[in-house]
Amino acid sequence: MDKTSILNSLDVDLQELEYITELAHININKLDIAGCKEIDRLYFAIDYLREINKDLSKLIAAL
Repeated sequence: MDKTSILNSLDVDLQELEYITELAHININKLDIAGCKEIDRLYFAIDYLREINKDLSKLIAAL
C-alpha cells in the first residue's frame, strides 16, 4: 500500500470510530442509570476513545 491509501484507510477508520463512540455515548445516556460503577467505566472508555480519535486526527494531519 502506498502512503495515500494508508491515509485514506486511516481516515475511514477514524470516521467509523467517531461514529461508534457517539452511538455508545447516546445509548449509555438512554440507560439513565446514575451512580453505577459499570456506567462510569463506560463513560471513561468513551472519553478514552475520544482521545484516541484526536491522536489519530493529529497523526493523519502530520503525515
